[in-house]
Amino acid sequence: MAKREKKTISASAKPLTPSEEAAAKRAARRENRATSGVGSTRSNAPAQAKVVQSNRKKREILTQDQIAYQLAHPTKEVSYEEFQREYSHVVRDIRNMFILATILMISMVILAQVL
Repeated sequence: MAKREKKTISASAKPLTPSEEAAAKRAARRENRATSGVGSTRSNAPAQAKVVQSNRKKREILTQDQIAYQLAHPTKEVSYEEFQREYSHVVRDIRNMFILATILMISMVILAQVL
Protein backbone atom coordinates (compact mmCIF):
# COMPACT_ATOMS: atom_id res chain seq x y z
CA MET A 1 0.00 0.00 0.00
CA ALA A 2 2.85 2.37 0.75
CA LYS A 3 4.20 1.86 -2.76
CA ARG A 4 0.89 2.89 -4.31
CA GLU A 5 0.91 6.09 -2.30
CA LYS A 6 4.44 6.86 -3.54
CA LYS A 7 3.35 6.38 -7.14
CA THR A 8 0.35 8.68 -6.83
CA ILE A 9 2.40 11.36 -5.14
CA SER A 10 5.14 11.28 -7.79
CA ALA A 11 2.61 11.14 -10.65
CA SER A 12 0.63 14.13 -9.38
CA ALA A 13 3.72 16.24 -8.70
CA LYS A 14 5.28 16.43 -12.15
CA PRO A 15 5.46 14.24 -15.28
CA LEU A 16 8.75 12.33 -15.54
CA THR A 17 11.02 12.19 -18.54
CA PRO A 18 11.72 8.74 -20.03
CA SER A 19 15.16 8.61 -18.44
CA GLU A 20 13.75 9.52 -15.04
CA GLU A 21 11.09 6.82 -15.43
CA ALA A 22 13.77 4.25 -16.26
CA ALA A 23 15.80 5.33 -13.23
CA ALA A 24 12.73 5.00 -11.00
CA LYS A 25 12.04 1.50 -12.34
CA ARG A 26 15.64 0.46 -11.66
CA ALA A 27 15.42 1.83 -8.12
CA ALA A 28 12.15 -0.05 -7.54
CA ARG A 29 13.72 -3.28 -8.77
CA ARG A 30 16.65 -2.76 -6.42
CA GLU A 31 14.28 -2.26 -3.51
CA ASN A 32 12.35 -5.41 -4.41
CA ARG A 33 15.55 -7.40 -4.73
CA ALA A 34 16.80 -6.31 -1.34
CA THR A 35 13.54 -7.22 0.43
CA SER A 36 12.91 -10.51 -1.37
CA GLY A 37 15.54 -12.39 0.64
CA VAL A 38 16.63 -14.34 -2.44
CA GLY A 39 20.33 -14.10 -3.18
CA SER A 40 21.78 -13.68 -6.59
CA THR A 41 22.22 -16.83 -8.66
CA ARG A 42 25.11 -15.33 -10.57
CA SER A 43 28.67 -15.56 -9.44
CA ASN A 44 30.48 -12.40 -10.55
CA ALA A 45 33.96 -13.30 -9.32
CA PRO A 46 34.72 -16.15 -11.77
CA ALA A 47 33.36 -14.18 -14.73
CA GLN A 48 35.57 -11.22 -13.88
CA ALA A 49 38.57 -13.54 -13.48
CA LYS A 50 37.95 -14.98 -16.97
CA VAL A 51 37.77 -11.51 -18.48
CA VAL A 52 41.01 -10.44 -16.82
CA GLN A 53 42.70 -13.64 -17.93
CA SER A 54 41.57 -13.23 -21.55
CA ASN A 55 42.73 -9.58 -21.54
CA ARG A 56 46.16 -10.69 -20.36
CA LYS A 57 46.40 -13.09 -23.28
CA LYS A 58 45.57 -10.30 -25.71
CA ARG A 59 48.22 -8.01 -24.23
CA GLU A 60 50.92 -10.68 -24.19
CA ILE A 61 53.99 -9.43 -26.05
CA LEU A 62 55.93 -11.98 -28.06
CA THR A 63 59.69 -12.01 -28.17
CA GLN A 64 61.60 -12.10 -31.46
CA ASP A 65 62.43 -15.79 -30.90
CA GLN A 66 58.75 -16.68 -30.43
CA ILE A 67 57.80 -14.76 -33.56
CA ALA A 68 60.54 -16.44 -35.60
CA TYR A 69 59.44 -19.88 -34.36
CA GLN A 70 55.79 -19.24 -35.20
CA LEU A 71 56.72 -17.99 -38.67
CA ALA A 72 58.92 -21.03 -39.28
CA HIS A 73 56.23 -23.45 -38.05
CA PRO A 74 52.84 -22.20 -39.28
CA THR A 75 49.78 -23.89 -37.88
CA LYS A 76 48.03 -24.05 -41.26
CA GLU A 77 49.55 -24.29 -44.69
CA VAL A 78 47.57 -22.79 -47.54
CA SER A 79 48.32 -23.69 -51.13
CA TYR A 80 48.64 -21.01 -53.77
CA GLU A 81 45.60 -22.34 -55.62
CA GLU A 82 43.46 -22.19 -52.49
CA PHE A 83 44.69 -18.69 -51.74
CA GLN A 84 43.97 -17.61 -55.31
CA ARG A 85 40.48 -19.13 -55.20
CA GLU A 86 39.54 -17.45 -51.90
CA TYR A 87 41.08 -14.00 -52.54
CA SER A 88 40.70 -13.50 -56.28
CA HIS A 89 38.21 -10.68 -55.68
CA VAL A 90 40.80 -8.78 -53.63
CA VAL A 91 43.41 -9.06 -56.37
CA ARG A 92 40.82 -7.92 -58.94
CA ASP A 93 39.89 -4.89 -56.80
CA ILE A 94 43.52 -3.88 -56.31
CA ARG A 95 44.17 -4.21 -60.06
CA ASN A 96 41.12 -2.04 -60.84
CA MET A 97 42.24 0.62 -58.34
CA PHE A 98 45.71 0.65 -59.93
CA ILE A 99 44.20 1.09 -63.40
CA LEU A 100 41.95 3.89 -62.17
CA ALA A 101 44.85 5.66 -60.43
CA THR A 102 46.94 5.40 -63.60
CA ILE A 103 44.15 6.84 -65.76
CA LEU A 104 43.63 9.71 -63.31
CA MET A 105 47.35 10.50 -63.17
CA ILE A 106 47.63 10.53 -66.95
CA SER A 107 44.56 12.75 -67.23
CA MET A 108 46.06 15.15 -64.67
CA VAL A 109 49.28 15.36 -66.66
CA ILE A 110 47.35 16.00 -69.89
CA LEU A 111 45.21 18.66 -68.22
CA ALA A 112 48.31 20.33 -66.77
CA GLN A 113 49.84 20.53 -70.27
CA VAL A 114 46.65 21.81 -71.89
CA LEU A 115 45.69 24.36 -69.27
